[in-house]
Amino acid sequence: MTLGQGKDLDRSLIYDCFVTDDVWSSGVVAQACALELEMEMGAQAPRLDVVALVEYAAHRMKRKIIVSNTQLPRTYVTNALKIWNLLQHFDYVYLSAERSPQADPAEFRTVVAAKEAVTPAAILLIADDRLAGNMAWSRDWDGAAIPSVDWRRLVFTNSEGSRDWRSELILTPFAKRIASRAYCAQQSQVISIVAEHELGYVVFGPLLLGFMAWLFNVAALSHCSRLFFASRQGYFLRDAYNRLRLRLRQTHLPEGEYVYVSPRLVLAASQAVDFDASHILAEASARTTVAELLDTRIGFRGPPSVPLTTEVTLPEDSGYVEHILHTLEREIVRQAEPNHAGFMAYWRSLALDDNGVLGLVDLGGSAATQAALQKIVGRPLLGLHLAHDATGGDTQLAEGLAISCFRDNPGLSNGSQPMLGSTERKLLEALFTAPHGAVSHFSLNAMGYPMPVFLDSDVAQKNFPHLQTIFSGAEAYCEDALSSYGGALFPALAHGQSAGLAPLQMLARGQIGLDGTLVALLRGEDAVEWRDPTSSATSRGNLNNSKPEIRMSDSKPVRLKVLDDLPPVYHSYALFGVENTQIPGMYARNQLSKQPIILAYIQFAIAKCKKTISDQVSFAELFCADGFFAMSAIHLGATSSYGVDTDRDSQSGVLTAIADRLGLDVSLKKMDVADIDRLEQVDIVANVGGLYHVSNPNEILEKSYRLARRFLIVQTVVSIANNDADYFETPAPGWTWGSRYSRNSFERHLASKNWKVLDSHFNLLEGNTREEDLGSCYALIEKA
Repeated sequence: MTLGQGKDLDRSLIYDCFVTDDVWSSGVVAQACALELEMEMGAQAPRLDVVALVEYAAHRMKRKIIVSNTQLPRTYVTNALKIWNLLQHFDYVYLSAERSPQADPAEFRTVVAAKEAVTPAAILLIADDRLAGNMAWSRDWDGAAIPSVDWRRLVFTNSEGSRDWRSELILTPFAKRIASRAYCAQQSQVISIVAEHELGYVVFGPLLLGFMAWLFNVAALSHCSRLFFASRQGYFLRDAYNRLRLRLRQTHLPEGEYVYVSPRLVLAASQAVDFDASHILAEASARTTVAELLDTRIGFRGPPSVPLTTEVTLPEDSGYVEHILHTLEREIVRQAEPNHAGFMAYWRSLALDDNGVLGLVDLGGSAATQAALQKIVGRPLLGLHLAHDATGGDTQLAEGLAISCFRDNPGLSNGSQPMLGSTERKLLEALFTAPHGAVSHFSLNAMGYPMPVFLDSDVAQKNFPHLQTIFSGAEAYCEDALSSYGGALFPALAHGQSAGLAPLQMLARGQIGLDGTLVALLRGEDAVEWRDPTSSATSRGNLNNSKPEIRMSDSKPVRLKVLDDLPPVYHSYALFGVENTQIPGMYARNQLSKQPIILAYIQFAIAKCKKTISDQVSFAELFCADGFFAMSAIHLGATSSYGVDTDRDSQSGVLTAIADRLGLDVSLKKMDVADIDRLEQVDIVANVGGLYHVSNPNEILEKSYRLARRFLIVQTVVSIANNDADYFETPAPGWTWGSRYSRNSFERHLASKNWKVLDSHFNLLEGNTREEDLGSCYALIEKA
């Protein structure tokens, strides 16, 4: 075989030229042609990964055809297949040259489909990298690229990668997406990503596809009576699993359930059952202080008599830290007991079958969370982890089973499952999060039901809408792969998921470059995980000394304690430089979500109401509860302010006491908001605490607008479980009172009034847990 103008030529076309030459007899020409053919066949060999793929297709009873635009004759192709012992594997060979030497590729594609009596969509094209993306006759066919070794060397630096065709199928959408950049790139060039969805598709999509294929192929999964996805890491994974479960018609598998099982919570609660310093330190790798470590790991606050400000580097200083933990054992256990009691109340509320197998899905590590959870609940679990991290050491499970998709065998280069390095793990932890913070503990609501209490919001929660877009790209990757290969893809990918980590490793190695805004989205805020262990440390001597020196802690800022003797209220009054007791549960986190935007609207409205310093500005807060925003208005420059509330549940009884102690002239009008038409107009009205508590929000909204002379500020809870433009429900889902809009329907309703909306905003109330209560809409309205 030779090449002519970029096309394959039959050698007989060349040797036929010699027959007309007197020097060459026909016998010599035939012998030379045969010898060249023998040498050529001996030099060629089929790709073993492609052979394995063909054998798998045969096992699956699929029809297998070869489609080629080569100019070589059929005898050459069939002889090659015979020599390689592959001819029997194929049902037919289509050669475009037999139809016409200059056959149009698009027409030939139609001919093949017609001969097979199928639509082009029913044919799955499997080709080498360039052919799968560029051949004209393959444009409308679903295709899988089996990249060549040269391509892998180009894209995956210092690694040829697995030669398992299953791994190549995982990377096919990735290969097709970056083909125009990768095939012709130099090894030093970087693939650049600037869009959130593209980041999810290119980097996290292959990993999600590999993990989900592995998860659905775990034989023990079908024996689970319940399948739990641990917070926060399981928030996105639960949704992806449930969607794929329905798409693949695998309804015999358990439905995924999201549970509030955080490493911090269960590790703390387990200490009340059996104190274990080694579990507290498992997987810890950072430079930090002992106090910061214990606070981050188990929420422990040391007694004032034992300041814990010594700086340590883990795991190097584990011996020193273990010594400290044993000296604090009694206090650690004492603080852990309420966590244990609260968690057990929550666990009992899940109504579990005592005999069923329970599955637990999370990112993994050394299975320390699973071990702690098993200790608390007293039953074995099936741990289904995305990765096992060897850097944290192994946690030996006395019972139960922990298995991982991506284990700690080194490297993609030898075809084994790759290990997640620290950079890759941090990238995953940044993406796999939830719209709430880590679970701190449980508290009982008014009905005695255990509710999770979350830690303060971190970077991941603030970026959550953007992270949703990234994850939607990863899910789109899975959908593209399933659309190409069909439902048989996951069984085919069993044990071949290793290549799914390749793009993430490329990102960690700098072969994929991100726009600055994307880099910021993939940064976590866990102090212990992200502090640089190479930074200079405070001199601390020999930390493994059996009698270490413990230094005094820094002093804390002091706030005025004028509200100390008052009962708990909904809001923190830290804005006024005082301490107070806030009702535990959702209120602290919800205040952090609402306060910045509402105070900004109040400050803007007050400023716009004033032309001179002496101008008077009146303010009213509806559904005021303890009157926090009514007092904030005075703090920000309003000259008069009051709150309106029925005080039905005594939530407003402390308003005047707080106002008096803060020196603020704020009063309470104890009345139903439905009766505000009897009040005189004020400059600014804030309806920011109860519109969703009434069954007639439109009527109350109109009354609020009439009460306002200059500005109306609105906030209401909306559902993120339903975003239909016409959605409205009363009573609110799960309640016997109130109402609920979606974001889309509330904004549409507000727009229909033709009011002058100066600004609107949407965020998540991260203290709430139900999707029906998570959304929050805001609007600043100016009256003409």
